[in-house]
Amino acid sequence: MPSSNFEIDSQQRALRLARLVQQIRANLAGRSLRPFADMLPAPENLSKRKLSRLLGVSPTLINKYESGEIDPWEIRWGLMRRLARLAELSLEQLDATLSGDETYAQQPGQEPRSLPPHELIASIRTAIDRLEISLEQTQSTSDREYLVPWFGRYLRTLLADQARESRKTLSDLTESLIAALPSADPERDALLRKVLEGQAELTDRQIEAECVGLAAALSAVIEVPVTAGQLLALLPDSGQRSQLEASASR
Repeated sequence: MPSSNFEIDSQQRALRLARLVQQIRANLAGRSLRPFADMLPAPENLSKRKLSRLLGVSPTLINKYESGEIDPWEIRWGLMRRLARLAELSLEQLDATLSGDETYAQQPGQEPRSLPPHELIASIRTAIDRLEISLEQTQSTSDREYLVPWFGRYLRTLLADQARESRKTLSDLTESLIAALPSADPERDALLRKVLEGQAELTDRQIEAECVGLAAALSAVIEVPVTAGQLLALLPDSGQRSQLEASASR
C-alpha cells in the first residue's frame, strides 16, 4: 500500500502514461508520420516494437510504460519530447495530461483550447514566478555537485536489455564497456564498475566529464547508437536539484 501522497501521485501519473502510450499506438496505426512513413506500413497495427523504434527505446520499456510501472517524471526530457510529438501535444499539454490537469489536458487529435484572458494572465504570472524561483536556485547551487541516482539505473537497464538480447552475462558486458572507454583510468574504471553493480552513483559533474566517452563505449557494447546529448539529458534540472538537496539534508 502506498505510504505517501507522493507515491500515490506517482502511480496515477504512471497509469496516465500507460493510457497515453496505448492511445498513441492506436492513433498511429496506419497513419503516415514523416520521416517515419517507412516504419508504419498501413493498415497494420502499430506494434510495441515499432513504437520502441520510433522512440529509440527497447520494447521492454514500452511494456513497462503500458503496464503502468514507470512514473513519467523519471523519464528523460528528450524521450518525453518524442512522446509529445507522437501524441500531437505540446510539452505543456503533455505535462497537464500526465498530471491530470483537466484545465489544459486534451486527448491526441483534439484542437488546442484557447484560454480566457484572465486565465492566460494568471498562467503567465505563475510561469514568471516559477522562472524566478528556478533562477534563484540555479544561482545558489551552481557550484554544487549532486549525485544522480537515475543515471546508474539507466546504464544498468541498457546493459540488462543487451544481456537478454545477446545472451551474454552482465559481468561480461560490464567488462566490455569499461574496456571500450577511450582511455584507461583505474580509479574511473573502479567507480564505473561500482555504478554498474548498483553500489555507487555518479555526480552531475562526473557525468558531464564522462558523457562523450561513455556514449562511445555504450554504442560499441549495446550495438545501438548512444549520443553524449542523450546522457546529458539525464542531468537534473533546477527542480530536481532542489529535491536532491532536500533528500540529502534529511
